[in-house]
Amino acid sequence: MRGMDSELPSDRCSIKVDKRIELLSAVQLFTIWSGIGIWRDSYHYKEDMVRFFQPYSKHEATAICEKLIKSDFCFDAPVGLMMHLSEPPELKVETPFSEYHIRRAGETSALNEFVDALRRFSVESEFEEFWDEHLDFYGRVEEAAKSSMPLDNIVGALEGFFGERQRGYHVVLAPVFLGNYGHTLEIGDEKFVYSFLCPMEAGADGLPSFGGALFHEFAHSFVNPLTEEYKGKYRNLETLFKPILDRMANLNYGDNYTIINEHILRAVELKALHPSDPQEGLGNEEARGFVYVRPIFGLLSKYDRAEYRSFREFYPEVVDMLNAISDALVAMELLAQPPKPFKGPINAVSEYRDFLMRRIIVKPTNLGDEGLENRIDAYLHGIKSFLEERFSFQVPIVDDSEALKMDIKDKVLLVYGNRRSNSILAKFAEGLPFEVEGNKIKLGKREYEGENLRLISVCPNPENQDIPMLVYASTKDEGILEIHSLFHGPTDYILYRGEEVVTQGYYWKNGRWCVAEGNGEAPPQ
Repeated sequence: MRGMDSELPSDRCSIKVDKRIELLSAVQLFTIWSGIGIWRDSYHYKEDMVRFFQPYSKHEATAICEKLIKSDFCFDAPVGLMMHLSEPPELKVETPFSEYHIRRAGETSALNEFVDALRRFSVESEFEEFWDEHLDFYGRVEEAAKSSMPLDNIVGALEGFFGERQRGYHVVLAPVFLGNYGHTLEIGDEKFVYSFLCPMEAGADGLPSFGGALFHEFAHSFVNPLTEEYKGKYRNLETLFKPILDRMANLNYGDNYTIINEHILRAVELKALHPSDPQEGLGNEEARGFVYVRPIFGLLSKYDRAEYRSFREFYPEVVDMLNAISDALVAMELLAQPPKPFKGPINAVSEYRDFLMRRIIVKPTNLGDEGLENRIDAYLHGIKSFLEERFSFQVPIVDDSEALKMDIKDKVLLVYGNRRSNSILAKFAEGLPFEVEGNKIKLGKREYEGENLRLISVCPNPENQDIPMLVYASTKDEGILEIHSLFHGPTDYILYRGEEVVTQGYYWKNGRWCVAEGNGEAPPQ
């Protein structure tokens, strides 16, 4: 791999504690961010900061900061913003706010309001006094970090791998942060790259140690702009990331392009730094949910700097490979289309994406008891939340009277109640393979009687034989409550008396669905 000039003038690289970031930390300490992105354990520097700024915990700067956090101006956003400002207390806007920061904050005025409040906080809290009191601490932290961080080697590896040069590389040590961030400050045609590092640990001597994600955070400045440039070339990202969406969300990676960047960065880091056992590293990344790191890592074996002048020239190869994977996943989903017409059983309603995205809950409203109606409404909203969380598709709730006015032929109806309480069941009663009326439930020629009978049954949508309707019925209106706790799934229908199974089985499906004669146990079809 062809390298670049390894000369690294001192004005290109630095490792230091930054006054602007410490001011931000002093404000964030007294917001909800203290439980998310602030160092958990107590040590003397954090204790000093809490004690010194406690009288200003209700300052307008903390209130504005909290408001911004709740509107998603958090993690890297406020950290990068500080690099656009001069040092406190002036905090002049030396570099115009980026479109990224304006978008995250909602509008430019929100950023100006925050910066104005930070200026006042700096003066009124006498931040300069706090900073001066801890100069010796900052100096010892910086010296320890410089002796343990091979910054020249990291920068050499970055520029050698990517084939590009940045104007400056600056490591910012953040003694009370919990989380590492990257930021690129563009001034004209030059890029200044920042890596903000949280402690790895706070030693017994009260001195935090730093290291770890330096290459990763700096590498963002090379990879992120390429992903932004090629956004329009990616296909089917929803399908590509659906299997790992929950894992990524738990790591606070909710944006598709952020997930792409994190996969590429992890593969590049394994390739560029030549770990002794890349297989172990790949396995660790896969265990965290980054399942496409391995194929990207394999693809990087083709990245030869004798052939490609820079990673920019190679990046389309990454796009093509991820598109090929997503195309294959889409094809697999098409193979998993439900058979037509719908043939059951109950479980099939949750097995096909085509059904999951069409579901609506039809709530009974003819109950004659406002208290019960409220309880059933709360229960069905709980079911809605469960289904949405589990399957990642919205499940609207509509009243039965509203459903009567809808075009339901493309809807998978989840209908609750009985012929009296739910107008949908009343409208289509004659075409259903069961009857629920009064305190009786009929399955074919068999009739069951009792106030605590509960039936769970699937059948085709009355207006579209290709998609299902799932009915949760009860002879007693209260029986709808907790009906989902009853086992159901492998058959077309199952009847309970209370919590005891009375009968279950499959319908005959020769044209109209009906219960088989005899024991009613028709074979699955």
